[in-house]
Amino acid sequence: MKYSFMTFACPEWTVDEVIQAAVKYGYDGVEIRTDSKQKHGVELDMSVESRIDVKRKIDDAGIEIPCIATSLKFAISDDAMRNKNIEMLPAYAELAESLGCPKLRIFAGLDASTGVDEKIKIAIGSLSTAVEMLEKYDVALSLETHDSLYLGKWIGQVVKTVASSKLRANWDIMHPFLHGESIAESYGYLKDVMNHTHFHDGVRGDESEESIYLTQIGGGSVPHKEVMQLLKDGGHDVYLSGEWWPRYCGEPEFALRQFIDRLKSYESELA
Repeated sequence: MKYSFMTFACPEWTVDEVIQAAVKYGYDGVEIRTDSKQKHGVELDMSVESRIDVKRKIDDAGIEIPCIATSLKFAISDDAMRNKNIEMLPAYAELAESLGCPKLRIFAGLDASTGVDEKIKIAIGSLSTAVEMLEKYDVALSLETHDSLYLGKWIGQVVKTVASSKLRANWDIMHPFLHGESIAESYGYLKDVMNHTHFHDGVRGDESEESIYLTQIGGGSVPHKEVMQLLKDGGHDVYLSGEWWPRYCGEPEFALRQFIDRLKSYESELA
């Protein structure tokens, strides 16, 4: 299995520090979070020279950038905002290609003005347009089980309806599980369309609320080992990418080591 971490784990680190930590702790890749003013500096306004430099450093370290995590949203009801997100895709695809990265993480987006069925309809329409814009790029989208479309059932429906190799699912394991969709159910909906995963841990708050509280890996209720067994049995060559913030899981040096040690211990126990 292949392991990466999102740079939310270390937002104050330079790109050199991020790469050095990935190598030190045994990660295969680093998932870059854009649009969050992190110190790694991998953003749309990077110069050509900076992109070449980062790509060289990644290659020299023997790791990858499996995904760039964007903030783009495709199921929001505001037409102007949604169209702006679509129009920005080529710039993100060019950034990804320049760094040898094959995927862009995207969201449905939070929007209280529409119900799930309408959000699915909007997402299908906007993403059908989006994938056409990516035809000339060697980059695919990865639609996450999160925010307003947090179930594998919903994301699977969108991806399968659009029916393009340029659109796949990012199985963020925690969100569908903590909203009542079993691991087996989520996997069933997504197994044929996923190209990435996000691993973190947490617990639900009061059942009358939509609250989720993040914890260190192994400190919540998410059954990561079950997920890993399904991925292994299914022959999935996807990254297990850790996503967390220091305020929940500890300082970067501790959390990066704790995450990969825990998951590799699970991997060693798989049938």
